[in-house]
Amino acid sequence: MIIEKVINFQADEKLKDEIFTLARPSYIDPTAVLQREFVNNDAIYLVRTDENELVAFVMTGQDNLESRKLVYIGLCCVHHEHKNNGVIKLALLESIKDSLKLQETIDYPLYCWLTTATPSIFNVFSHLFDKASLIGISIAEYEIMNGHIHLFKAI
Repeated sequence: MIIEKVINFQADEKLKDEIFTLARPSYIDPTAVLQREFVNNDAIYLVRTDENELVAFVMTGQDNLESRKLVYIGLCCVHHEHKNNGVIKLALLESIKDSLKLQETIDYPLYCWLTTATPSIFNVFSHLFDKASLIGISIAEYEIMNGHIHLFKAI
């Protein structure tokens, strides 16, 4: 599998068509969701086969809350034939590496946030990190290497 990060991907109509095609089986009509995610995210981590077929992606965006930097983990999608085989973990790990690099430039813990309609994303994080646990129903915290990245689910 090949992992590629694309910044400001919204102008790439061919890539947007690939994203739409990959997301279509998961939605009656993915247009509204994708339009929102194209606005809220400035990077996408693509997972492709050696034949260049798009099989998964994770969108991310930078955000701020009370003058603190945040990373928004946007729409994640996996081709149905590749579900439960770890390909989304590849994209998430790349986004986490970039978040850790960003964290090195600030003097406080970096927060990552997301909204999700399924528990799938939490399951991925709980497999990636030893200390993944939900606190109540809205907050999960992950300790990573020497830094901290906190993940919380917006209610």
